[in-house]
Amino acid sequence: MRNLFTAFILITMLCSCDSFSTTLVVEDVEYRDQMVVGSIISNRDINGTTEFYVGKNRPALDSDDFSAYNLSGASLSIEKLSTDEFLVDFIERQQEGNTYNYASLLPDSFYEPGDYRFRVEHPDYTVSETLLEFPEPSLIENFKFDYESGTDLDGSALSRVSFDVIDEAGVENYYSLSIEIDGRTVRPSTLELAGSEGSDSRILLFSDVTFDGQRKRIDVGFDRFFWNPNTSEEITLSWSAVNEGYYLLSKTVRLQQSAEDNPFSSAVQIHSNVNEALGVIAFQNTRVDTLRP
Repeated sequence: MRNLFTAFILITMLCSCDSFSTTLVVEDVEYRDQMVVGSIISNRDINGTTEFYVGKNRPALDSDDFSAYNLSGASLSIEKLSTDEFLVDFIERQQEGNTYNYASLLPDSFYEPGDYRFRVEHPDYTVSETLLEFPEPSLIENFKFDYESGTDLDGSALSRVSFDVIDEAGVENYYSLSIEIDGRTVRPSTLELAGSEGSDSRILLFSDVTFDGQRKRIDVGFDRFFWNPNTSEEITLSWSAVNEGYYLLSKTVRLQQSAEDNPFSSAVQIHSNVNEALGVIAFQNTRVDTLRP
């Protein structure tokens, strides 16, 4: 998951204006110095430690290492609005080499669904306050595994996992899925209209735009090579309810990756959901299910 936001940092820091352009502009362009803030917060963060990046963007043609744009002396805090509970301050990391230069241990109560206020202050920039909702967990059930399940468009033999998603009605819900077989992460694929590949090709993204409030059957394929009928033991599905920020960040970074080798492609604007700054605060509420076919 960290690779997703690291990609965002690199893209954002190279922005010289409000939107990212895949076309190299040599002449001088308007540059606006802005704070960059972001994190991917998951209920499965190791030991509950949550990391944040706070830095600033830079002109597109600047050749300095991006670590030179980390911002020291920022103040970060989180407040849970439903209980007026002040949760945590973030501590700046002093050692070099950390992409995420602020960290804190979040209490278990943070990962309960609800509204949160993120506040970031730095003496050189406008205060950033962003209100976001940590998503409800999503239920999946009725798993089925098919070892021999046809081929993909390239003719590679596929295995397939299918399951039901129980979607909450009247709410725009977003999901992500990753699959491991015997500890190896596979590259999944789907023909579902609601599904798409994320910025990391090992992650699928889903929106409930076509199945709001319904029980939806999801079919996901992967290369049959990964499952050995003689030695393989288990398939692990990590199904996450994610916020819109995570979903749109991954989608737009993926679009940018697809466009960067095409000189005729349009500019791709990377999604940002942080007020008075550039960046994304992304949420994942993950449940893990293990299949032993």
